Amino acid sequence: DTLYLHYGRQYLKDCYIEGSVDFIFGNSTALLEHCHVHCKSKGFITAQSRKSSQETTGYVFLRC
Repeated sequence: DTLYLHYGRQYLKDCYIEGSVDFIFGNSTALLEHCHVHCKSKGFITAQSRKSSQETTGYVFLRC
């Protein structure tokens, strides 16, 4: 587990994020801008833990 975006709003810029499976996870609203995301194995990169479709949470990857 590499990046835990637990709750609230998150903004990350110019980051290097590396992991194996589901290494970006949590239930926040997050904007990741110009980040290098490196997956060390085949599988999912994110695991957003939204409990219902009514929640206004999610991840945006901008120029990553």
